[in-house]
Amino acid sequence: MPAFRVRMAACALMVAFLPHAVGCTTVQRSAMVDGEAPRVEVGDRIRVVRKDGSEQRLLVATVDVDRLSGTPLPTQPGAQAPVPTVVIPTGEIAFVERNRFSVARSAGLAAAVLLLVSVVGAAELADDIEDAGDRRN
Repeated sequence: MPAFRVRMAACALMVAFLPHAVGCTTVQRSAMVDGEAPRVEVGDRIRVVRKDGSEQRLLVATVDVDRLSGTPLPTQPGAQAPVPTVVIPTGEIAFVERNRFSVARSAGLAAAVLLLVSVVGAAELADDIEDAGDRRN
């Protein structure tokens, strides 16, 4: 296979793989349980969905059994978020979602990139060996 085709195939695979590169995080959804504080920590970026269906994205400031508070996050990139702190009683919360780093997904991503680089390198090496053999004859 000519080196050009190998490089094009490698580029096509990388472009196809890029949308999955954000797979290093996983969304964890926690339903609210009466008498328990939400399963989030100060500094987490979360999405709160209330029992009435409304939702809000927050940077968590405090977590208590009876309320959750934080600074609203902008809903669109580049937009300015309102500065005041929002306090949401836990009785109004249906569930909370937060993104967490996933070791398994990160390891899988690294392994896939390593495999892709190895396959492309092996194909290039085989192509170079074939070309060297053709030049001798």
